[in-house]
Amino acid sequence: MTKHELATQVIEAQNNKKYWAEQEKFLKDKLIKMSREKPWEDEAFKLARLERKGSIDYKALVAIENIDVEPYRKESICMWKLTQKVTLIS
Repeated sequence: MTKHELATQVIEAQNNKKYWAEQEKFLKDKLIKMSREKPWEDEAFKLARLERKGSIDYKALVAIENIDVEPYRKESICMWKLTQKVTLIS
């Protein structure tokens, strides 16, 4: 395999990755809307809303020692996670 062929495959993989990431987002958003933005589960899947604390804005801190960083924390980030509880047999 030449470097050109390998580079072509890398670009194709990147394009496929982008396409499938867009598909995942579209389908997940549709599922979240169908669940009316509420947690949902059945015998095979569980949809849960997760919240992560925002990161610390260290630019706002000026080398101060022993300071409570919570007032400088950015907004929390919310996301949805879909997990498969059992392996489906096709």
